[in-house]
Amino acid sequence: MLTAILPIRIDQNPFWFSSRGLECVENFLKTCKRVSEIERFIVITQHDAVRSLAEQHGMDITTVAIPGSASQAYTFDQTRSLAGNFQSLCKNQTDALIIADHRNLFLSADDIARAHTIYQQNPEAGVISLAFCRDYPCQYKSYFTFLDCVIMRFDKPEGKDGSSDIPQTGLPGQITCQLEGHGEITISLSTNGPRSHISFVSQNLPRGSLVAQLLPFDRGGPRYEQSREMLVPTPEHGILFDIDSAQLSGLICVFATPAQSGEYDTVESFAPANAPWELAGPGTALVFKGTDEPMNGRQQFPPTYANDGSLCVLGAKHLAEKTILDPVTMILEDSCIVTDWVDYWYTVTPQQTQRS
Repeated sequence: MLTAILPIRIDQNPFWFSSRGLECVENFLKTCKRVSEIERFIVITQHDAVRSLAEQHGMDITTVAIPGSASQAYTFDQTRSLAGNFQSLCKNQTDALIIADHRNLFLSADDIARAHTIYQQNPEAGVISLAFCRDYPCQYKSYFTFLDCVIMRFDKPEGKDGSSDIPQTGLPGQITCQLEGHGEITISLSTNGPRSHISFVSQNLPRGSLVAQLLPFDRGGPRYEQSREMLVPTPEHGILFDIDSAQLSGLICVFATPAQSGEYDTVESFAPANAPWELAGPGTALVFKGTDEPMNGRQQFPPTYANDGSLCVLGAKHLAEKTILDPVTMILEDSCIVTDWVDYWYTVTPQQTQRS
């Protein structure tokens, strides 16, 4: 038996709570009903409007927890975790669960049926859907050149913290560090409740300006939500910083030089490990490894696909906790996980253009 598990969490989302969003939910349920191979439908929801739609289409309803976020596609692990709640439905070797995400408005009955067909051909593996990546790992750029890093401690460190080679100070105040090729820079910090004033005095400011990245931390680790990045445009520069040193353990200061041209995405190319391209000599041109053929644009990079969380087919043996899976993939012709009105218009506009 093939059972469809349909998690529908609208989480007070302005789009999915709208009349248009609920219309998309109903269209999704109708799409699933057109797949003749599916014998049972289980909708996971805690919302009355969705519950009513599911009942109208003769679907079962449950309220088990849905992992992940309403604003992001499901990861494979999240989908597998969700399916684990229904493992008892797979009593026979031929039984399977198909999990589908209503937020992909491009998902069709043919896609769902094809996923089941692929699973029947490869019963030893699960099936996941892939979508074409519009953002290629193309012509990576290095925005900054790292110079140095210092830590200003607000509390007394307890033993070695792995940063003994980084200059430190025991209390808020002043610290001086040597920036390679740029002389000394002095950092001064004065605090007054939840606000602090930080200043930088340098002997030899790098060409253009210096980039200072400030990251507060406490005993629980970095406080990324309080991080700040700023330009230090003159040899003497000060700025107010909204941090309360009494609530923190210290401040990490990272110094770097910015792109000289000011166009951060066109300055310094680099080749990540195992990339199919490499740098051509001392310049910034990229070439294919082995052929030295120049790569001048995105169209020359091989297609890249990623799990989009729209479809997954699993059997009972795939849901065991310690099972290691190497699922078979199916590539969707198109995919877009809709989380707001912008995503929705991105999805429907191509269809409207084709009709006209």
